[in-house]
This record gives sequence, C-alpha cells and structure tokens, in this order.
Amino acid sequence: MKFGKEYQDALIKGEFPAQWVHSAISYGQLKKCIKKVREELQEIGLDADTLAHLLRACSIDEAQVAPHSAEQSFQYRFSPEIHAKTTPRQDSSEESDSPEIFQGFRPKLLFAVDEESGEPVDAYLSPDTKEYLHQLAVSQRLTDIRITELPGPSIPVEDGHASPQNGAEQTASPQIRMVEVPLSSDGIFFKRLRAELSGLERLQMEEKERLSADIRTMGKTLSKSTEPARTLSTHKSDLSVWREIFLLYMESEIFFSSHELDHGFRSPKQVQDKLESFSAELKRRDIESRLKRKDSKIALNQFLALNLDLFKNLRFQDIEYKAMRKILKKFDKRTALGISSKLIPSISPSVLSQGLARTICTEVSNELVTLVPQVSDYLCPVCMSLAWRPVRLSCHHVFCIRCLIVMQRNHDDHCPMCREPVVMQADSDNIDETMAKFLKKYFPEEVKAKHEDNVRQAGIDEYGEEFYSDKCAIM
Repeated sequence: MKFGKEYQDALIKGEFPAQWVHSAISYGQLKKCIKKVREELQEIGLDADTLAHLLRACSIDEAQVAPHSAEQSFQYRFSPEIHAKTTPRQDSSEESDSPEIFQGFRPKLLFAVDEESGEPVDAYLSPDTKEYLHQLAVSQRLTDIRITELPGPSIPVEDGHASPQNGAEQTASPQIRMVEVPLSSDGIFFKRLRAELSGLERLQMEEKERLSADIRTMGKTLSKSTEPARTLSTHKSDLSVWREIFLLYMESEIFFSSHELDHGFRSPKQVQDKLESFSAELKRRDIESRLKRKDSKIALNQFLALNLDLFKNLRFQDIEYKAMRKILKKFDKRTALGISSKLIPSISPSVLSQGLARTICTEVSNELVTLVPQVSDYLCPVCMSLAWRPVRLSCHHVFCIRCLIVMQRNHDDHCPMCREPVVMQADSDNIDETMAKFLKKYFPEEVKAKHEDNVRQAGIDEYGEEFYSDKCAIM
C-alpha cells in the first residue's frame, strides 16, 4: 500500500476529532506541488538525474578540496533574511495564509558563474542549461535576478579585489558569483508545508490547554472524594483507593520510562500496550467497586479519558511526523535537491522532533500524579518509612524523630543528605507541626503504624528484645 493511502486510512480509522483531521498535513496536495517543482526544473534542463549528478560531482570536488567545492558551484538553500513573495501561480487559499508564518523564509536555487563572463563554472551542465544560466547572469531585463557574492577564499572582498592568496591559486580560480534561478513552485511547496506544520503546532498547544483545564476540573471532583474521613460521621473517603490508583499509574510508566535499559519516551504502540495493562490491572483489583463515592467513580472515568486523549495526541503527532518525513523524502527523490537536512533547522523543532506532543504527555501526566498526595513524597531518607514525627533540621531536610534520636545517640552530627553539622543542634523545637498535622490528616493509617513501631522500638531499647516477644512465659 502506498503511503498516501496508508496515511488517509490512519487518519480516518484513528478516531481523531474532526478538527485534528482538518489540520493534518495535506499529503496529496503537497505531492502535486512536488510535481510542479519537477516540471519547472525540467523546463530548464535540471531534471532529477542531472541534479543528482551535480550533487555527486560536487561531493567529489569537496572531498578533493577543489577550488569550486560543492558549496560554491551549486546550492539549494533557504534564506532567513528574505521574505517569501507571493507568486502568480499561488491559488487563493495560499494567498490567504497568514503572512507572519512565512516571514523570513524563502528557498533559493543558486549556481556559480564567472564574475566577468557570466559563464557557469560547473562543467556538468548541459549546453542549454549553461546558456540559460548565462542569460540570467547577463540580461538586465530579468527583474527577478539576484546576484549574491559567495563567501570564500577566492571571492572578491567589498573593494572588488581578491583576498590575498597564493598567486597560482588565484590564476586557477576565477572570481565567481552566485546567480539565482527564479523558481516559483518550490516556494509554494514550502510555504504550504510550513503553514501546515505551524497549524499542527497551534493545535497541540490548544490541546495542552484543554487537557490542563480538564485536569483542574477533575482535581476539584477528586478533592471532595479524597478528603480525609471525619471521625464519628457518615463521611466517606476514597483517599486510600485513589492513592493505590496513582501508585499503580506511576509504576506503570505509561508514557515514559525511567529504567536504564529503555529510558525515555515510549512509542505509540508501547503506550497503547501500557494503557491496556494499566486498565486490566484496575479491573483485576476491582478498583471501581471499591470506590465508595459517586464523584470518585466520575473522577475515575475522567482520569481514564484523559490518558486516552494523551495517547491520541501522541499517536496523531507520530502520524503527522511520519507524513512530513515521507513528503520531504519524496521531494528529494523527485528533484534531487537534498532539502531535508536544510529544512529541519528552519522549522520549529517542537513539531519536527515530536517534542511538543511529548511535552504535553510529560506535563499532563505530572499534573495527574500530584492530585493525590503519595506516601513516597514524605518518607524519612534514613529508614524509608513515613517521616513521623517529622523533624526539620536547619538544613531543611526532614527525618523521622526515631532516626534523629539514633543519630544523636551515635554522636553523628552530620546530616546524611547534605553532610552539614546540624544533627546535634536539633531538639523538640525542630518538629514540623504543620507537616505533622498534614501527615496525620492524609496518612492516618501510615501514621498509626509508624507510631506503634516507634513505641515498640523504644520499649526494645529500654527493656530488650524480650519485652516484645510473641512467646507466652509463665513465671
């Protein structure tokens, strides 16, 4: 199946919103633009085979460090300092494009000619093409001609004299200028492509704002259902269940991996597999039936829908990225101008590198996991259990009171995290009461377990291991 058909099927079967499909790269129209570029080049004797031969020859000359290198005798480049001009061949839809999208962007096809005679310096051109370039260089009636001095050791400086070089080398290397071949169809192609890529970037930014707004809405719903239960009341809280959901979500690493072997962002196929595994695990744990509040179940559906939207964004951007690479490859194949490496730096890297879609996944995922406080965010760095009661040293690191007592008993004055001598200075005034209230409110079960463990450890310290022996001893 040709890519054009495959691309259209992917857009139709991908269940993307109509706005996304409307903003997608018009692969078929861009192919038609490429056909016009090829025809325009063929009219002046620069078909794909000829240009490919020129490029190969230039590469050989460059490798041999010849006076007229690949960069001197033939160039196809983009001019960031010249504004794109509307050509007579542009249709009404292209004329209506926003001008700021193309500001400072124009492709240029340049050939080196002798400054004095106007003769093309490239010996690989056909006689007709040489004559055409020569006429461009010497005719005063062609208003589209732009002659650009080519920088290099054999090029005249501003006063018109050659740069000081070896005399023999100056004799062998004529002073040259670059004559621009006036083309219109290539400008139309790049203008259209750039406009569509800019439209995709705007679409992604809108999606990011929409998803962030959906998260804020979900957060309000979730804050009610996860509010800690009040004693002696009928108030129900799903805090512990939601904490389990988000812990599983973080461990699943759906959109990106932190593992050494496969670290980085996941492909759309990997994301799909991870999402399916995550949903299956939620069902296996019977999470939905364990939620007590109606608004919790609504929030769970919103949470799953958000992740599905993230996946669709990533998949759509991946399809568009592939379409862009394919159309640039086709342009190179039909014209042999080799524009792919030149175009990439001139367009926003967030589109070309899929960075924007990945940024959305990263930021939105991070927003999701901050909706419910996790135990892992409040662990003592020494015992790796809940930091109860939390002691905040003057270096701002927090430890549980049990670990602090052990450090002081061992006369270890240096903080394990920053090695500042602050441990022996700590006393009851260093207990962070605000954090203690927060932990007691949002982690009641963990606080109770940690408190019981502290009491047990204190008893063992005072009376020995036998004090908490499980064996029954009759005296």
